[in-house]
Amino acid sequence: MNPRSILLTLAVVKLLGLPASYAQKATPSVLRWSYGAPNAVTDVTHAAKVEGLKTDEVNVYVAMFDIQDTEYNHAWVQVVNHGKTPIQFDPGSAFLKDGERVPAEAPEKAADRIQRIGEAKAQELASPPCTTMNAGGNGTGASASASLACRPLPVLVEKSKEIATLTSEQAEWVRKHSLKPTTVAPGEQVVGAIVFRKGKKPTGYMLAVPVAGKTFEFPVSALNKFSNYD
Repeated sequence: MNPRSILLTLAVVKLLGLPASYAQKATPSVLRWSYGAPNAVTDVTHAAKVEGLKTDEVNVYVAMFDIQDTEYNHAWVQVVNHGKTPIQFDPGSAFLKDGERVPAEAPEKAADRIQRIGEAKAQELASPPCTTMNAGGNGTGASASASLACRPLPVLVEKSKEIATLTSEQAEWVRKHSLKPTTVAPGEQVVGAIVFRKGKKPTGYMLAVPVAGKTFEFPVSALNKFSNYD
């Protein structure tokens, strides 16, 4: 999904202005999104499901997305401070749980891994293994033919370039758009990505986002689909 579309989606949800109350509480410090609750926002835009929870002090909105052909998903998160005091927000404290806890990934670590794996795959396609490169000729052009046979097909060279370009863009997107620890001033907001490693199969998670002394929980799902390069 286009990052600009995600920003527009969350901006629309923020402007819905639904009344604030309290959602289902798992514990006094946990607010869990529940469909139909007075302070629970839900919307679907550009095939993305957006969920939100609103209190008098803070609004939190989330949507879950795949980072195509990588080992990562990302949650697009918006935190709005409606209170009178600054809010300390650490996106690294967010996590997914489905029985097991999946911590947020450090953005730079995820970006480096995305780029490294993509570059390795691109190089593999552009340099196929060759066992006949050193085959001797007999004066009839056999050696030249053997060398020609070791060259990658043009379609593989093109695919290699596509992968290198895509993964470089994905890595840069993670670096640019991932949330960092910050202070959200009264009347201000932060919006961006929190990256998580994919599981081994499609999974329903509970996304937990600690903010302002409470943990906001949202049921989300992920296809956990890996590379289409092969």
